[in-house]
Amino acid sequence: MVREFREQIPRIVTMNKTHQEIQELLDQADLASRSADACEPSERYPYRVSSLQVYFRLQTSFLTPYAVATRWLNAQELAFLIGIPLVHEMPAIAQLVTVNGMCTEIRGKVTVCREIGPSLYGARIRFDDAIDIALYCPEATPCHVLLVEDDELVGRVLVSQLTELGAKVDHVADGRTAVERGREEGYDLIMMDLEIPVMDGLTAVRELRRQGYLAPILAMSGRADPASEACSLEAGCDKFLPKPFSSDALAEQVRCLRPEPIFSNLHNDPTVAGLLARFVQGLPHHVRAIQQTIAQDDTARLSRMLNLLGKQGSSYGFDVIAQMARDIETEIVTGKTIHETHREVRRLLMMCAHVRAPQVMHQLD
Repeated sequence: MVREFREQIPRIVTMNKTHQEIQELLDQADLASRSADACEPSERYPYRVSSLQVYFRLQTSFLTPYAVATRWLNAQELAFLIGIPLVHEMPAIAQLVTVNGMCTEIRGKVTVCREIGPSLYGARIRFDDAIDIALYCPEATPCHVLLVEDDELVGRVLVSQLTELGAKVDHVADGRTAVERGREEGYDLIMMDLEIPVMDGLTAVRELRRQGYLAPILAMSGRADPASEACSLEAGCDKFLPKPFSSDALAEQVRCLRPEPIFSNLHNDPTVAGLLARFVQGLPHHVRAIQQTIAQDDTARLSRMLNLLGKQGSSYGFDVIAQMARDIETEIVTGKTIHETHREVRRLLMMCAHVRAPQVMHQLD
């Protein structure tokens, strides 16, 4: 069941603390359990919600809503803090909030509840059925990065830092190779040093954009002046990061630029799962057709294709794509040229590249 998250639903609060105090408790709980949890094989992702609603069946036959502070999430479990003890195997329904801001009700049972402080318990719910973790944690979506850096030592350091951030990294040392790899591989992000051999970074970025590369490009340069940043953005980069930069600055840029998956509003309806999968599988063909139409400067055909994409996006529950396609179509109909709408079109095609079909999840043992 999916519905909008309703803050006005009454629920019992067992931890009378401020948001900051709850975050400090979560940090302490994570630090205390890090060594104990290191041996557990399941992959988990941070999922911090200071007042998530969970229904528990306590001493009555009725489910009662409680506010809990969540710690992490994986495909099988939710870990959280609560101010009361919970009984093993107690039925529960967690209202997990998706990356789209929707609320999904996930059923499960309490499997762990340990006292970790005065009126404070660390608990877990094991779900009856596995979930698609990317629905709730953007970090769970694989990020494939092409690093273009000619300094071998700097390249090794950046590869290590990006890997720590959960990215899969390919490293090349010149602009020509970057263009070839960018054309062949579906990278989610290209990190482009601007001072590189064979083909300089700005030329490589222009060539990638000319060939239809849609995903974000992060420019890196030892020249930290405003003119260098302006040139990189004009060439087609999305962000500019002056060297040297800290690991925190790198993490922030990757967080901002890495793709978040786009799911249909109908993703929880099993009766349309096959239809959604076929629509998503056909999107790359639609994207290529739009790119060819833009290259041919065929405004009338582009308008028709945007109209079709808007209708299909709406039918299959991808409202954000449908609305953007309709908006661009309106701009073209009212007189704007393909060149004048190219940035909006590129954003739309990038969003299409991040659309995901719902995964068919298995029932847990």
